[in-house]
This record gives sequence, C-alpha cells and structure tokens, in this order.
Amino acid sequence: MFKAQDGTRVNGKFHYFVGNPIKFLFREHKCIYCKKLLEKRKHYVVVHASSPEARRYNFSIGESSAIGNCEFSHTVFYCSVCDKEIEPITQISFEDNEKWTVKRYDKLLKHVESHKIRKVYLCKLNQEIEETLDFEKLGKILFIVNVGGMALRVPCSVVKRMKRNEQPYNFKKARGFRKALREIKKLKER
Repeated sequence: MFKAQDGTRVNGKFHYFVGNPIKFLFREHKCIYCKKLLEKRKHYVVVHASSPEARRYNFSIGESSAIGNCEFSHTVFYCSVCDKEIEPITQISFEDNEKWTVKRYDKLLKHVESHKIRKVYLCKLNQEIEETLDFEKLGKILFIVNVGGMALRVPCSVVKRMKRNEQPYNFKKARGFRKALREIKKLKER
C-alpha cells in the first residue's frame, strides 16, 4: 500500500510518458496562450481501476493488474503566468503545427497571391469559427484559396483528442494538401 501525493491510499504508482522525448527535453517551449517560457513539472492523478476513466490508463503490472485506487504521474508543461498545465502532446504537436502551417502557406504563395489565401478554422461540425485556442471547439485548420473564380479548400491540420491517459489534444497534418496544390496549378494554367 502506498500514499499518493494528496495523501490518498493507493495500491500502485505508475509513471508514464507519451510523445517525443527529444522534442520534449531539448526544444524551447513557449506557452500556447501567452508565449512565455514554460516550466516542466509533475502532474499526479488518482484513478480507481473500476471507474469509467480507468479504460484510458494502463493498470498492468507484469502479467497481473492493479486494483483499487492507483496514482498515475507524468511530466507536463506549466505556465506560471497563465497558471495552466499543458500536456506535452498538445504543446509539441501545436508547435509542429505552427511550423508546417507556415511551410504550407509559403508553398501556396508560389502559385497564388497572398490576398487570395485565407486561413480558416473549423469547428467539429465543419462550420467556420474565429481563430481560437479553445481546442475543444477546434476541429480543422485549412486554407481557402481563390483561383480562377473558384474557392478551393486546402486542408492543413486536424485536431483530435487522444484516447489515452489525460486525453491530450493532438494536431496532425491533414491529408489532401498535394492534391489541392495540383488542382490549383491546373486552374492557374487555364
């Protein structure tokens, strides 16, 4: 029997890490919300093995499983200005997303003038929303490109929650960018 950080009695303690350890350790990370430098700190949560949220956690110990309350810990980013903890997957995938969004925009600029390109944020119901850092609302990021009298939707990113541990948000490259770029080139040739 162990004691958790909060003094609760637990049957097991587990530490986990999800993500790219090199990016986690060696990049300079700035807060998604206020752009201040982030700190790293431990995050603890006690989960009961028969609770609904237990399906997201791994209770296995060798060939058996822990029962009852168990403490799960991992390192997160912390912003002392915003007083927010940010999951590593969310922070790193957001940083990567910012880089590839700029690269995709630059590729589009080779074929279309900047005033014909508009960055658009869509909610999970594919309706346009204002730029938001409320990832619960955000579903996709894309570019609307006006070429030859047509408005083409050029996919950029998809935002989804992962189904494990703390359910962090994860930004992924959306498929179809190259196909849309080929379509833009065809329309420009007409």
